[in-house]
Amino acid sequence: MTWHVTVRRLHKAGNAPDEYEDAAHTTAQGARSEPAGVGARTERLAVADGATESALSGEWARMLAQELCECPLRTLSDPHAFRAVVTSLADRWPAWLRSYVRGLGRPLHYWEPRLLTDGAAATVLAVALASVPGDGGPPDSWTWQAAAVGDCELFQVRDGLLVTAFPLTTGEAFGRTPALVHSLEALGPGGAERVTRAQGLALPGDVLLLASDALAAWALFAHEAGTPPWDTLTRTARGAGTQFPQLIAQLRADGVLRNDDVTLVAAVLGGEPGDPDTRDLRDTREKADDDHP
Repeated sequence: MTWHVTVRRLHKAGNAPDEYEDAAHTTAQGARSEPAGVGARTERLAVADGATESALSGEWARMLAQELCECPLRTLSDPHAFRAVVTSLADRWPAWLRSYVRGLGRPLHYWEPRLLTDGAAATVLAVALASVPGDGGPPDSWTWQAAAVGDCELFQVRDGLLVTAFPLTTGEAFGRTPALVHSLEALGPGGAERVTRAQGLALPGDVLLLASDALAAWALFAHEAGTPPWDTLTRTARGAGTQFPQLIAQLRADGVLRNDDVTLVAAVLGGEPGDPDTRDLRDTREKADDDHP
């Protein structure tokens, strides 16, 4: 049994599509089977949200999401291994930045050196999925492990009901100063304590929704108000490409969704694929303007 995955994204209203600073990444099916056990299949999903106040945060978010889909599986279960992976990525940032500046083909504006020197920052959520052997659990079930820094969110939904919300569990928990991964110091001294972890079991028909903070906060507030949004989010993500931007535009117009970049990854275990751009865990780094109205 496979996962059917769709990635939807939309830039902030009033911004250009190339100003989108979130990121999402997934791996191809079966790309990393050995670490999960002989015969097991593994999949990866990640969402990152670049901090608006830092330069090149969108690029850093994309680097984080990709790195956490390609690192060893134990990275998501061991905070020290997680810290080592993002520290290694931060160590490569200066070389990437030099290449970026050369690629501009122009002198830096007077304000740019300071911004670039300050580095970039992002929140990130990564999820690893592993199939359960036939005698190791319920038929066609998969385990999941998640690790997060900050307020990108994972929702596990079963039969339209919320099973798990991670790392935050209430709408009020979202704030303006989430923990961040920085391009200059990664997590910093003692930073492994900033990594939160969770694990669970997914059954056929379960849905995993990964969302950046604005959409995640709205979803939890709606859930708490007695109007669960899970079916709406799943159906919209898996429907025609125009449905997601229409939903986001309506929520913004209603004043219930903060105007921010929005990213949603919807993964459904089994069943039929949704829209033609729903895929079986293929690399989903579409251009950021794929879903704008």
